[in-house]
Parts: sequence; structure tokens; C-alpha cells
Amino acid sequence: MPKLHELRHAKSVLIAEAKALRVKEEGLPADQAPEQSDVDRLTQIRSEVDVLSASIDRLDAITQLEADDAQLVDPDAMPGSEPASEEERTMRNLQLRRFTGHGSGEPAIPAAQKGFKAARFMVGLWHAKHGNMTNAAALIERRFGDKEVAKALNTVGVATGGALIPQNFIPDLIELLRAATVVRDSEPMIIPMPGGNATIPRLAAGATAGYQGELDDIGISQQTFDDLQLNAKKLTAMVPVSNDLIRHAPIGVEAIIRDDLIQTLARREDIAFLLGDGSGNSPIGLLNQCSASNKLNAIAFPAPTGNGAADNAAMVAVVSSVLQDMMLVLEQGFSRMVRPRWIFPPAVHAFLLTLRDGVGNYVFKDEIASGTLMGVPFKRTAQLPTNINTAAAGAAANNNGSYLYLVDFADVVIGETYNILVDASDVASYTDGSGKSVSGFQRDQTVFRVISEHDLALRHQASVVIATLPGWSPAGYTPYGGSAFYVQAPSGDGSAAPSTFGLPPTGSANPGNSAAAVPGGTLPGRP
Repeated sequence: MPKLHELRHAKSVLIAEAKALRVKEEGLPADQAPEQSDVDRLTQIRSEVDVLSASIDRLDAITQLEADDAQLVDPDAMPGSEPASEEERTMRNLQLRRFTGHGSGEPAIPAAQKGFKAARFMVGLWHAKHGNMTNAAALIERRFGDKEVAKALNTVGVATGGALIPQNFIPDLIELLRAATVVRDSEPMIIPMPGGNATIPRLAAGATAGYQGELDDIGISQQTFDDLQLNAKKLTAMVPVSNDLIRHAPIGVEAIIRDDLIQTLARREDIAFLLGDGSGNSPIGLLNQCSASNKLNAIAFPAPTGNGAADNAAMVAVVSSVLQDMMLVLEQGFSRMVRPRWIFPPAVHAFLLTLRDGVGNYVFKDEIASGTLMGVPFKRTAQLPTNINTAAAGAAANNNGSYLYLVDFADVVIGETYNILVDASDVASYTDGSGKSVSGFQRDQTVFRVISEHDLALRHQASVVIATLPGWSPAGYTPYGGSAFYVQAPSGDGSAAPSTFGLPPTGSANPGNSAAAVPGGTLPGRP
């Protein structure tokens, strides 16, 4: 008989398929009926979902009876655990009251605790690998007061490839992922991908109309459609966590695991969605889906004349021209301008914030403080490079260029499987930021492997305009190549790392340091 989590997963896949059929039908012209095969499939899905729902309700009732009859295992009495101090027991009781609350209904999850359930599920998975799922569930309920995660652990099955984070824990992770990225946070259309793929019809060419004489035949034309294909691309991440942290599961451990998980996935995903070229089985990003005619090269600023007022006025003229041209290109490409957004690196943000006109007034400062540029909201990310070569062909390199995106995100589609698979190992090795192989076993760490699947596509290629900007950065700024994270060499002293470091480690890829990241960089005072 299928396990409860397998039935729930099968139901979620069917519902996602039904949603995809709905999206497909909504994209059809008003006078075009859906294909009969789609109608038949929808009827079949409804029947299968009804059967699965009945099975799930039946097993849920049995599971609840078992849970009500079960005796909690004291985590302090589990083999290998240390007796809890009075202070720790007090903290557990506080945590228990916080999550159980009083009165009827489930308490709303505070914003600061979103994603905690997924992190606790991962902690429970670790304990299950070192004991059994029942004891792991009991520990999670006792230590965090979270009956929902404990119940999920009691009903989930751990296969060779890991365990699926329960579907009801994923929305909080997706919400946090959205806040940590510029692409998701710009409100693209997000659709489910049942089975790892989805097809959406899009308008390739519209019908035509024309004037005619009294007895002339009316010209016949019709709209042309093609398909937008989305195929799941597998994003994998390794999240190492100290075993001391997991073993003792102090209050706050879930925040550490959650934040590491979100940052690891968000940064890599954003790079792919912005700059990806499709290599290495990654999504093709906006830069490489943008049509060639919508990629603009901004003119360089005039050489300084020594007259500050005249030089400022000349720079303002160039900047205004570029911004207006980009907006015109987007609108003339018949973009609907439903959810337009600018995206640029912090260097461009700082440049625009301090740009003055010919009489010394700030040009964009007040508007940027309100979150818009030319009336359009903007996002900034340090993952976009600021060292693009803007020199003419054959000329000496001039690595001072930055990308400026203007995108109508109503035409950007992200396909999401809504499945996140996790597994844990305390004997695995991983590669750190400097390219060095690190043994989790030797460092007494557990390595969580996280897998999510998604893809990105454009419904209308003309809804993206990208300009390359030469020299749009504050005076004295050193360009850099963009980075997914700050590269810091790991301490050779294990977990007993010094609390302060003074100077940054060599080989850092922080903004303003143009040096390439050096594998095995050093910390001050260390060889």
C-alpha cells in the first residue's frame, strides 16, 4: 500500500497538471475551444484526485489516532544525549508556549519564523539518520514544540535519494527565496511544472487588418501561435552545518539552517535567471533571451573639460537619453508595461544617487529614495558585473561597464516543480568557496544536500531591454566581476574561529576589490 507522503505527492502532481491545463486554456483565443484530449484528461484528473483524497483522509485519521496514543520519548533520555540544564528546559517551555498558543485555530507564523518548519524538518531528518524517525519526531516536538513537523516526520519515508520537504512547508521557503532574489521579487508569472515540464501557448504573430474599396474582397488573416517550453533545471546545493549545533538543537538553530539554505539557493538562482547561458544544464537567463535589437550600448561620457557645471550637465544629458531610450524601446516593442522593473548593480545605484545637474542639484536622489527611477520601481544586486569591456573593437580594453536591465516581468515566466528534496550525510565531502575539498566527517559537520527544480522563459522577447553602461559608477570605484558570495578562507582552527579579523582575507571578491579570488586565500596572521 502506498505511504501517506506518496499519496500526497501524487495528488499534488495531479493538481499541478490541472493548473497547467487551465493556464493553457486561458491562453487560447476566445473563439477556440480546448482540445478534447485536454478535456478528457481534466475529467480523469478529477476522478483520480477524489480517490487519492479519500485514501489520504483515511490514513490521516489512522495516523492521528496513533499520534494521540503515542508516548513521547524524552530527548534527554535518548542514547548519546546530555541531560538538559534547567535554563534549556525553561527555553523549551517558552518555545512550546510560543507555538501552541491559546484558544482555537493555528497561530499565524511570524515573519521572522517563516521557513523554520523546513529547517526543523532537516534537523529531524539528521536525527532520524542516527536513530529512528519516531524518536526524531519526538525530539522535534519536545525541543521546538512543533507538532506539525513531528507529524510530518512520522509519516514521511526516506528513500535513497533523500526526503521531500512536505508541500505545506514549501510556500514559506518560496516566499523567503523571493525576498532574497531580484528576479522572483519582481513578480514574474510563476506556474507549476507537473512532471518537470510545461508548455504554454504564446502569440507569435497577430492578425492583420486593412482598408479596402467597395467591391474588394476582405483579406483573410489569423493569429499565429507557437509554444513556450519550460523544462525543469536541477539546482543543487550543499549546506554544511556543525554537528554540535544539530546535536544540541538550541533555540535558533532553525534560523541558521534556514538562512544558509535560502542564501545558497537564492544567489545561484538569481545569477542563472539574470546571466545564464544554458550551459551546465542551467536556465537561459534574461541576458541571453533578450533579442539582439534590444541590447543597447550606451555612449561614453564626454571627456572632462574642467568646468564642473558643464561636465555635470553633459553627464545628465547622456544618462537621461539612455534611460528614455530604454523605456521607448520597451514600449515600442508592444510591451504591456504591467510590471516593469529596472535591475542594476549597487555601483550604478550609487552613481545615480549622487549625480548632480549643471547647478549642483541632485537629479535622481529624491526619486531613488522613493524606490523608483523614471517612475519605474528598481531592484539592485551585487551579482551583476561592473567590469564589462566597453572599448571599441581593436582598442585597448576598458573594463568599466555595467548592465542595466529594464524588464516587464508580466511576460517573464518561472516554471516551478514545488518539490525540494533534502538528504543529510556526516561523512560526505564538499568543495568550499576557494575550491578546496573539505571532509564533513573530519570537521564534525553534517552536509545537507538540497535539490530544487525550475526554469525561466519569456512570453514576449521584446519585453526585455538591456544596456551596457560605460563608467556609470562613483569616482574612485574599482570595477569587479560580480560574485554570488563573499569569498573568505575557512579558519584552520575548525569551529574555534577568532571573533574579529581586521583586514579582509586575500583573494576576496568583495565590491571594490578587483583582484581575482585566489584559491586558498589567507586570513590575517595565518600562513
